[in-house]
Amino acid sequence: MRERARKWAWQAGVVCMALLAVVQPALTCSESASQSKPAQQQSSSQPAQQAPAPPKPPAPAETLEPHPAPTTQPGPPAEKSPGTLEGNQVFFEFKYGFNHTGLAGNTDRSFLNPGINHIFDFSSFTNRAWGARRLEAFSVFRYTDDPRVDPERNSLQRAHLRLTAPTFEAALGDHLVSYSRFTFNQNVKGLNLRKDVPWFGGVRLLATGGVFTDRWGALFRDHSAFADPRRPPDPRFPAKPYTRVALGLRGEHKPTENSTLALSYSQGSDVIRSLPPETQISPLNNQVVGLDSSIVFGRNFRLAGEVVYSLTQFDARYQPEKRKGSAVRAELSHRWNRLSWRAEYALFMPNFFSANARQVQDLQDMSVRGTFDLSKRISLQAALRRTNDNLPGRPVLAFAPDPATGEVKPRLLTNPGRAIICPATGSGQGSSFCQAQGTLLQETMFIFRRLVDPAGRVMTTLVWLPETRLTLRQLPRLGKLQVDLGYRERAVKTSNLGSFEATIQTLPGSPTPVPVTTPLFRYRITRIPFLDVSLPMTTGVLNFGYEYRRNRDRVRRDLSTFTHRAVAGYSGSWYLGSWQLFPRLRYEAERVSKQLSWEPVDDPSTPDRLRNPFTNEPLVSTFSGGDLTRSLQGSLGVEFPKYLTLEMSYRELSGEILTGFASGVFFPAPGGGFSQFTFGPGGYRRPSFRGQLTCRIRNDENRFLTFVFERAVNTFAAPNPAEPDTRSFRENIAQLSFVWRVGRR
Repeated sequence: MRERARKWAWQAGVVCMALLAVVQPALTCSESASQSKPAQQQSSSQPAQQAPAPPKPPAPAETLEPHPAPTTQPGPPAEKSPGTLEGNQVFFEFKYGFNHTGLAGNTDRSFLNPGINHIFDFSSFTNRAWGARRLEAFSVFRYTDDPRVDPERNSLQRAHLRLTAPTFEAALGDHLVSYSRFTFNQNVKGLNLRKDVPWFGGVRLLATGGVFTDRWGALFRDHSAFADPRRPPDPRFPAKPYTRVALGLRGEHKPTENSTLALSYSQGSDVIRSLPPETQISPLNNQVVGLDSSIVFGRNFRLAGEVVYSLTQFDARYQPEKRKGSAVRAELSHRWNRLSWRAEYALFMPNFFSANARQVQDLQDMSVRGTFDLSKRISLQAALRRTNDNLPGRPVLAFAPDPATGEVKPRLLTNPGRAIICPATGSGQGSSFCQAQGTLLQETMFIFRRLVDPAGRVMTTLVWLPETRLTLRQLPRLGKLQVDLGYRERAVKTSNLGSFEATIQTLPGSPTPVPVTTPLFRYRITRIPFLDVSLPMTTGVLNFGYEYRRNRDRVRRDLSTFTHRAVAGYSGSWYLGSWQLFPRLRYEAERVSKQLSWEPVDDPSTPDRLRNPFTNEPLVSTFSGGDLTRSLQGSLGVEFPKYLTLEMSYRELSGEILTGFASGVFFPAPGGGFSQFTFGPGGYRRPSFRGQLTCRIRNDENRFLTFVFERAVNTFAAPNPAEPDTRSFRENIAQLSFVWRVGRR
């Protein structure tokens, strides 16, 4: 079956390329014939059009960036309706580049490929009239021997063939399908159709059929072709996703000019044989049907909403039945004079899933925000958002073999409630061991049972996010100065307050096991006042910002932090005669203060360490420490009068971090016990420089050479000075590329 699928995919590709080769000469002949017709005959079929203006040369494409991502793919011009697109367009682009990469230090930590590598991209774009219709063809082919750019040596990056008419459109190839937020919203490789029919005053019908995958080559290549060349391929974690067959249908109707009603259907089914059976990724089978609408009524009121229902097999290999789920969203906005506000609500049930829209599960989200202009110079903004999970239901996470019995059973996300669990046997409090440790396991202490599913939900998490902002602009005697004063807060709280989990811990040098309880609940509040100042000037804009984050953890005090963050930047545009300069500068510093545990506290009366009477955790002494991180970014762009464009940038990320590390030996701690951790200075410094010089041949933006040099130094401080540095490394990249565009309009 796999060989047959590969053969079919290859034949389909050959047929599509042959179709492109046959259609383009035919269109050229039809264009010549249409231009030879008299002007009277042309005016009888459609209104006469003015002669198109001379085409503007396209802007230069971005420089080849083989590291770390593939080069930017040139795209066709923005879509226009057949009646407004003037003339015919033919566009070809040749892009070739080679680079030399040098590595030093710990080269395993770099994702670059050392040595000399090549890359060649060929792009073609054609848009021609075909009677009253237009035909568009676009494709990008690539060759490269650099696996960091593309794991395939020869590949088709993107391609589509589109036929457009006033009431009809058909597209074959890559296409971004956007039905609604919950049903279909992703890129599909296949056939897409649109048809406008006069039913009920006008209905638009949409249909989609194809596959969803990360690249064209994944349709007929094995997962080992995309694996990291430095490591053997692992079938448990393949380097490509499941090939998903995607289908979609949608009907849109506009009852009035300001209202829309639409019904959508979406289906996504993973092809199980597209990945090996050892993979730990679960193949899905999902169907979604949804109804969405929007209406504008009253005085600038806008109401939009969507209701969807889904049926899902979360693991099509083992799960025969389909789980039901639903989702709802509603949006209401209004603007009246100086007041504008917006309210949103979204509900995702635990078993809801949309394979073609990538929505979350098990979440309820509500938010409201508004802006009120007190005057032309003063504005007040406020927002409030509330989210929570753990909605009613028994959601299915996945199906997997049970490690004890080997049987395939569903992993249910359950929330059975609170119970007293013995840390030794896992049973109730009737155990003799638990009775002996009665000082720890009291009836008043509820231990939250989470042994049913370690990956499941054990609590409801509630998040509140209030925010307010005051904006002052163009104040007297301050010119165009703008000041933003604000306050935001993040509060996270779980529903299982007072729930603990007991575990058995054995300390070094002590054979007696000690039961220790760990809190399972969370309660954290982060308060953030901030200030932003912006000063526009004749040649640029100055920006200053400051915020203070007080992160207070009310369950574990040692996790509380206090952060100061300051930002300063400048962005300018300078014109010196026919020269243009574009400087950018930004500096950011962040200081985090925290409490660090040092050693157990001595008990002056007994050799044992002091312990918390409630959790039985050993008491530790703490000291204040801090981390300092800095970011410096600067760039300068110079546009010469002719031929040359220079771009230079410098970026440095550095940090001074107080970290703990294992000393390698256990040493006695005061008051008994042992300690194997100590604290020392740590951090990193990662400066990088990039220079790019673009030379336009004969000052033509369609033909240019680009020289690029990059240097990055990644230095990390060794926590233990006695150990050698095994983390630092350096990268040097020299690159030369050539771009040549040809075309006519």
